[in-house]
Amino acid sequence: MNMIETVQERHRGQYDFGAYYDNLCAIQNTCPVPAIKANLRKSILDCKADRIRLIDWPPLIEALRINKSLRAVIFKCCRTKHKTQETCATRAKILPIQSREIITKLCRALRDCILVTDCLNSLELHGIRLMFREIETLSKALPKNKTLQRISLENCQIKDQGLETLCTGLKNSVSITSLNVSGCHLTSKGAETLAKLILHQATARYAETWKESLRYRWPDLDRMPGLRRITACMNPLFGDEGASYLADALKDDLWLKALDLQQCGITNEGAKKFEPVLQINNSLVIVDLRANHLIDRSVFEAIMEQIATNTIRQDCSGFEWLRLVQAGDINDVSSASSALSKDRRTCNESEISTDAKRIHKSTSKFQKQFKITPNEAIIQNNSSSLKFLVKDTEVDDPQMTGLRKVEKKLNKCRKQLKKEIIAREKAESKLREIHFAQKPDLAFDNENLLSDIEDSLEKFHKFLDILRDNGYGNLWSDGMRKDQTVVADSIAIQM
Repeated sequence: MNMIETVQERHRGQYDFGAYYDNLCAIQNTCPVPAIKANLRKSILDCKADRIRLIDWPPLIEALRINKSLRAVIFKCCRTKHKTQETCATRAKILPIQSREIITKLCRALRDCILVTDCLNSLELHGIRLMFREIETLSKALPKNKTLQRISLENCQIKDQGLETLCTGLKNSVSITSLNVSGCHLTSKGAETLAKLILHQATARYAETWKESLRYRWPDLDRMPGLRRITACMNPLFGDEGASYLADALKDDLWLKALDLQQCGITNEGAKKFEPVLQINNSLVIVDLRANHLIDRSVFEAIMEQIATNTIRQDCSGFEWLRLVQAGDINDVSSASSALSKDRRTCNESEISTDAKRIHKSTSKFQKQFKITPNEAIIQNNSSSLKFLVKDTEVDDPQMTGLRKVEKKLNKCRKQLKKEIIAREKAESKLREIHFAQKPDLAFDNENLLSDIEDSLEKFHKFLDILRDNGYGNLWSDGMRKDQTVVADSIAIQM
């Protein structure tokens, strides 16, 4: 493909993706893909990568490479090997997005775009299998960008090694606040890598807080750079070991607001690690452990009760609970229902779209009856399915809603009062013990002292009577005279 364009066209193409893309397609003598231009008015490039032909990729990559105007770039691949039922005739056919050449060129174009743009806020790659080289290409550009806030590599199968490479770039990023690595075949080692990332950013934030305190300023924790949400759902090899790594890292962190761990193979042992963390760390408003079927209901209730307390204390605006991911689903239900319901060209995709619509109808029907708020929740762990229900449902009457809020605060104050009363009684009992051990009762000691003096005087008088009876009474009178003469001589000497 011969790309011949003037310098002026290239400069205009940096700020007008649609016009530059049309120009490149005209030079190549191909028609622009309508799906690519569907959301360009909103400065969003959202397309299904598995729908793009091989001949349509070069102009798209070239236009993306120099772009400075897009706010969001989203590439979705809905065809995966475990979701499609390929026949013998189509088994040998490989999609262009599945070839390493196209993926490498796409990642390089995204890298160049990240380096030059000042508008890009979100980068999402769904279902595109990325190797180590592509992840390294993207991670090197992340620290140099100051506008990218959200990065999602859902179902990209980056594994532990790829996540470690990605985190090297995220450590020095000043703008990224949300990371999504769901369905990336991560293990407990990947969870350890995320824990190290949390600790690294917490250390940097503490240093920034110390600098602000030296200038007599009150540090604004919400404006400090770093991750606010980590989504790592559908990684069943995380297990309890991975949950313990994350729980230990969150004990000393004050900035992470949400942690999503649906379908991560966590049991009661791993879930209990988060109970003391939520008591210490009040900034956490979402710890999503749903779809982990080995966690008992009582453990869920204890966690959700503490989350409800943290939600009242902290401002949780901008952080919402994700939809419950069904077993076997790879893409999000909302994305699957919106993307697959429009285009039903193959039988396999029509089946997926019908399933997505069925799930979407059931969720929308439930939402019409109840306006769900994530303040308090009960997790019902049945043998057949796991249902996430919410206790606190908003009633249409505003007075009832206000009464419910007052009741919550009242119950919370009662619990705190009971704890303080118990703690005060324990403290007073310890003070009494210390007081009696160091300073015994003076009245009791005075009574004992008087009784001892009386006993000694009685014994002394008895001794004098015995001396007089035996004829030794002169000894006492002679001793008293000698003492008087000695005292008189000492007084005379002093005079």
